[in-house]
Amino acid sequence: MQSHTLLTTIILGTLISQGFTKPMSLDNSRTDDSSSTEEEDNTNSIEEEDGPDDGLGNPDERGDGDMRGWEDLMGPPDDNPMFRNVINRKYWGTYLWTDGIVPYEFQEDKYLAVDELTRNLTLEAIEWLNDQSAIFGKACLQIRPKTPSDVDFIRFESRSGCFADVAKRGRGQIVSLGPGCAKKGVIAHEILHVLGFYHEQSRTDRDEYISVQWDNVKDGQNENFLIRQPIYITDKDITDYDFDSIMHYSAYAFNKESGLKTIIPKDNKLPKGILMGQRTHFSENDLKEIREMYGCTGPNGETYEDNSKRKPKTPKTKSEDEGAFLFCDFESSSCKFSKDTSLDFGWTRSSGNTNTEDTGPSRDHTKGNKRGYYYYAEATGHAAQVGGTLSPKIPPGTYCLDFWFHMYGSQVGDFKVFLVEQGKKDRTKLLRTSGNQGDDWKNEQISIDAENKFQVAFVAAMKKNGDKGDVAIDDIRITSGSCQ
Repeated sequence: MQSHTLLTTIILGTLISQGFTKPMSLDNSRTDDSSSTEEEDNTNSIEEEDGPDDGLGNPDERGDGDMRGWEDLMGPPDDNPMFRNVINRKYWGTYLWTDGIVPYEFQEDKYLAVDELTRNLTLEAIEWLNDQSAIFGKACLQIRPKTPSDVDFIRFESRSGCFADVAKRGRGQIVSLGPGCAKKGVIAHEILHVLGFYHEQSRTDRDEYISVQWDNVKDGQNENFLIRQPIYITDKDITDYDFDSIMHYSAYAFNKESGLKTIIPKDNKLPKGILMGQRTHFSENDLKEIREMYGCTGPNGETYEDNSKRKPKTPKTKSEDEGAFLFCDFESSSCKFSKDTSLDFGWTRSSGNTNTEDTGPSRDHTKGNKRGYYYYAEATGHAAQVGGTLSPKIPPGTYCLDFWFHMYGSQVGDFKVFLVEQGKKDRTKLLRTSGNQGDDWKNEQISIDAENKFQVAFVAAMKKNGDKGDVAIDDIRITSGSCQ
């Protein structure tokens, strides 16, 4: 068994030296895992790429440093009787993400927005981490798009390098994915910092397993190899040292010359077949630690399940027999949404751009790319008509309807949402929005109080004078209880 150092800010590649001896301002609380040097894609092999001179080229090992420690967040050592490799258990309730829910958004400012490749890889890394951390079909983490009610969240931006704050710091905290960071494993590494992980080689017991070659370390980068003080991290009470962790540095991290090793495993300590510094998978102990920290166990208290061969699953719509809950992201199906036969035409499941230029979404909301699916009403061919779709039937009760919608085009008409109750002649209007809302997904949350079984109707009324009026919906959730 192996473990990591948890909870600190990471700018891929650096442990800020002051963080080990005195507090720093929160402005510096980040871990930097990127650099201007692109990392080779080592996702399909455990071989060192480009030969021993270059190692793995992880961008988190080439910048100025990628981590600020918990001591920077919590204050001087005398004030913080903490731990060894993950934050002390008594602080987990404060500095871990509540219920494992990590809301995120992408910076939209054109000067700070990540490029399309990085955005797509980020969404893949999120899906990968959500899926792999689950245990026996039970979700452990919910890294999901931010909603208007979320106060604490992370924001993906393109700054200088790959870095992230360690643990939950409050409000919108930045995860930088600058040039050279567009690797799924590197992005997952940064997200683990956000969840509360230090680098593995910062553990208090690391000298039993590795030797740091100080003479080979680049000038000014010694702080990246310092051991965290025992009062700040907990390691031995969860897992043993983990060479296979996605949070471990490679042998050539921060070397002063190509080909010089800065980390050498001690005799017989590195397990056969393990590539130190890999960014291709979560180790068994990476997953154990996530589940331990976030309270996720199997039916008998297990914290490990072999998910390596399990493909990510698309959430499925629950029927009314399974309880009053529905979720649909349209990725695998239309989730039993059906045409509203009282209207002129139905909606269509689609991906990428709609059929008409300068209208409709160019990407879905769930994945944020052209491969993801959404549901939409096509304006072309439906001038002055009204199209609608109905959700599956839901039992009576109080619910929160949460969904994303898209209304873009110079000739967009009306978008309406109705509550349709069995036994009632009239529909209850829940929302009306008109006109061009911009080429972006918008979120809406509406409380529903239904006396009878009901459906939700999404309706688009097209203008009579043009085709540039497509309307779309995505990521629809109906959950018990009123919206907060």
